[in-house]
Amino acid sequence: MFTKTSKFIATLLLLLLAHLAIAQDVQLNDKICRLKYEKTRYPISVVNIRYGTNGKYVIVGRSMQAIKVATKRLSRTLGKENILAFDDAYIRGQKFHLDGYEYTLSDGTKVVQPAREWSISEAFDDMKNNPLYDNIKTDGYIAKIEDLQNIPMYRINGLWIKQIVEEGYTIINIGNPMNLPESFFYNQEKQMLGW
Repeated sequence: MFTKTSKFIATLLLLLLAHLAIAQDVQLNDKICRLKYEKTRYPISVVNIRYGTNGKYVIVGRSMQAIKVATKRLSRTLGKENILAFDDAYIRGQKFHLDGYEYTLSDGTKVVQPAREWSISEAFDDMKNNPLYDNIKTDGYIAKIEDLQNIPMYRINGLWIKQIVEEGYTIINIGNPMNLPESFFYNQEKQMLGW
């Protein structure tokens, strides 16, 4: 019969073993997989892990390209049903409800967002192609956090992070393996996860 203390120690050991197995699996090396980007190879490694309770995993990081590589590799070990990424292909068509709201962009444009359900691809398309955002973009990207935090894509990213924490997912942060510029989305995730 296990005491409370021995159960706690056994749980810690299991978590440590799981951490080592995940870190080893996500640590993609030359023999397994390396991310190719602009003719350069970038190794993907674990920067942080936030342990969950439901036996399922989520990969976060600065690059969706790197996240998809790590997610694909880890899903071979854990099963595709046990691993998620913030991508319609992984969250199986889930939609996120946003109540209606209004806001004013930094260029003075007033935007009215009606209440509706958003898929990730719909919100991404809105962020990239909505002509209301054209005047606040620099090199194709929304340049100010004050503007970005109001658009649906940013809001549903926050809803998703909140949801996976509440549902008990273990969250694996692969950092910024390609040394890309700062990302407001990745900063949002790190802030919400306490990293």
